[in-house]
Amino acid sequence: MLAVAAVAVAIAAVEVAAEYSDWMAREGGALVAAAFLGVPLLVARQRPFEGDPLGLPGPQPWRALGLGMAVSAVVLVLFAAGFDGWQTTVHGLARGAGPGLWTAPPELAQWGPGWLAWLALTQFVVVAVPEEAFFRGYVLARLRGCWPPQTRILGVPFGAAHVASAALFAVIHLVATPAPHRLLVFFPGLVFAWLAQRSGGALAPAIHHALANVAMQALHRLYG
Repeated sequence: MLAVAAVAVAIAAVEVAAEYSDWMAREGGALVAAAFLGVPLLVARQRPFEGDPLGLPGPQPWRALGLGMAVSAVVLVLFAAGFDGWQTTVHGLARGAGPGLWTAPPELAQWGPGWLAWLALTQFVVVAVPEEAFFRGYVLARLRGCWPPQTRILGVPFGAAHVASAALFAVIHLVATPAPHRLLVFFPGLVFAWLAQRSGGALAPAIHHALANVAMQALHRLYG
């Protein structure tokens, strides 16, 4: 898709520029976020699009907020249990031996004990909302027009368009970091797609996306 290719080029350009510019290394994330939001709006002006091309905030935003948080409560507890087994059994790390949650990582040291709150805010605004608006607001809507869902998962229409949006979401992660493990985001991408279909917009998956990113960073600090 033209929009996906355009965003991939923007990410690649920021990554290259960040190697030569300290300013770009610091602020490049905001430029990538602008690309995720701006490209669909530009494309939608040239090609007719029914409804909001970004899927924000979507219908019934308060219900979307509750849905995103409820799904996070279930999924992230299960993920934390699996993460614990992976860290202790596979990597041989000890629980509670890491730096912990009260000590901020170096890049967030200025926020002190409140670093998790700042991380949650920035993950939501700079990462989750732009990415979900693009992949689950714009891309998924376009793909659904080509491949209407033919089945249901937990009562929600789901099909090839949702799988394809998750696959594109995973592949674009290789642009910034070309490592095979980055493709694992395909699986949370399926959950994000389900949430978007269930809620009718990109807000619910953005909430879950942000909370998942924060949980991942927090969990890493509990083992050492």
